[in-house]
Amino acid sequence: MKQYIEYINSAIVASLMLKDVLNTGIFVYIVVILTVMPSMLALITLYKL
Repeated sequence: MKQYIEYINSAIVASLMLKDVLNTGIFVYIVVILTVMPSMLALITLYKL
């Protein structure tokens, strides 16, 4: 029984860590988009000219 409780606790910790990783991943993804999009748009406008 004690082992089972420890397993559940480690699973909860793992899921919380995964949630943090996903949140930071989404944040990084948004930052990358915000930094890349303007330069991409600038390249496209330069290419069209």
